[in-house]
Amino acid sequence: MSHRPSSLIALAGFVGGIGAIVFLSGGIPTATGQPKPPAITPAPQAPTLTSPANLGGKPGASVELALTGTNLANPVSVLLSCPATITIPTDNKNGTEAGKLRVKVDLPSDCPIGLHTLRIATKQGVSNFRPFLVDELPTLNETEVNRSKESAQPITVPVVVSGRTDTEASDFYKLKVEAGQRLTFEVLARRSGSPL
Repeated sequence: MSHRPSSLIALAGFVGGIGAIVFLSGGIPTATGQPKPPAITPAPQAPTLTSPANLGGKPGASVELALTGTNLANPVSVLLSCPATITIPTDNKNGTEAGKLRVKVDLPSDCPIGLHTLRIATKQGVSNFRPFLVDELPTLNETEVNRSKESAQPITVPVVVSGRTDTEASDFYKLKVEAGQRLTFEVLARRSGSPL
């Protein structure tokens, strides 16, 4: 048997039909966990993004995002985790206000479907990310006049309705359904960054 310092040596033997293993210690070092990383406090002047009203688009589509947050003035770049051509329009003093920013996103026809992330970079830093959804279903924006059964917004399936909820208000939609037809309704809220 060779001797290896600072390691465990196992000796096995059988005594009266019972196996026995003996461990000998040769100066085993004590294991410790990694130290906790230092807390990194974001720069107070770095931009932040809140949940936008419109969260994405279809492959091959061009969408304009109305982003809200803080410190959004003087944007340098928009970072999107999927392929796209992104521009920041300069009309109507866009890019000069700290609380809102319009961004145009042109998605290629082969853009991967799924949940992606979007960030804004300014000279002061990079923002938190917001979800950006790419889906092949047709998208319809909610109208603000669908507050009663009488003014329900008509929709046809399949569809993605992009909208928001207001405090103590209801939104109504109407659609035509054939007898025996099954529909699936899915609400994306918390998964897409909404506080809802």
